[in-house]
Amino acid sequence: MTDAPIEVADWLDGRTFSPRMTATLDLPPGDALALVSGALAAQGFRIKDSTATGFRATWADRSGWLGVALATDWDFKRTRVAVTAAPTGSGTTLTVAVEKGAEHRAGRRKGREALTAAFQDAQRRGVTVTTTAWEKRGRG
Repeated sequence: MTDAPIEVADWLDGRTFSPRMTATLDLPPGDALALVSGALAAQGFRIKDSTATGFRATWADRSGWLGVALATDWDFKRTRVAVTAAPTGSGTTLTVAVEKGAEHRAGRRKGREALTAAFQDAQRRGVTVTTTAWEKRGRG
């Protein structure tokens, strides 16, 4: 277990609208994915395309629906995150990539809070967790 609780930074700290980070947890892939998907769902993300190796999670700003209903605002604020898992010798490496809507303030806040909560929950249970800083997502 690490000494200090992990605090995930705002992904725009990576100075890109297509950020990614990795987290290594001493958990099997299914458990690591369930931990993160549960935390994202608790922050209002909808989990989609879930498989044994990953999922996508989408958060939409529901406050804009009134403007859409009144046909005054068609700017949907959505944030989509993809999480993939790869087994390692002692656990799992998760890659978290922001695919869409990285600039939306509420989606960023909720995503950061969810990831922080998931990793701190694992730490409280005695699971070793390490994370990288946000960086520009590579193509391919």
